Amino acid sequence: MRAAGEGEDMIVGLRKSFDDYAKVSDDTMTLVGKMTPVNVDGAPCAWHTADGADNARRLMYLHGGGYMAGGLYSHSALCSRLA
Repeated sequence: MRAAGEGEDMIVGLRKSFDDYAKVSDDTMTLVGKMTPVNVDGAPCAWHTADGADNARRLMYLHGGGYMAGGLYSHSALCSRLA
């Protein structure tokens, strides 16, 4: 894994590092159900939908990291399992 912030914006580097870290095995990146990327007021987000889930219910997952590290893909498998 490379150090964050080498030759690019530090936040972008941190997000890429989190995504790279999450790819340590196929299990950490395997989605359950469907992931639909969306854009909310300029912020990349995703809907995770499980097969047979109640569409009237929602869970909002906000990853910590000071809201600057992590991204759609670093925690997508976790979010898909929560769905």
